[in-house]
Amino acid sequence: FLHYLKEHTLFKHIPFVMLSSEENSAERISLLEAGAEDYILKPFSPVELKNHVKKFL
Repeated sequence: FLHYLKEHTLFKHIPFVMLSSEENSAERISLLEAGAEDYILKPFSPVELKNHVKKFL
């Protein structure tokens, strides 16, 4: 789904920050290769999320 969004002209400019509880590096690599700008591992603090999102605003 992420790959589709990143190829679509309406959404390709939108940065996607993925949230996941999976610590699997293969999943992280897969999502980043599909176009995710960042990957945050759950649980996360609101401050951590804010700092990650702030990079893209």
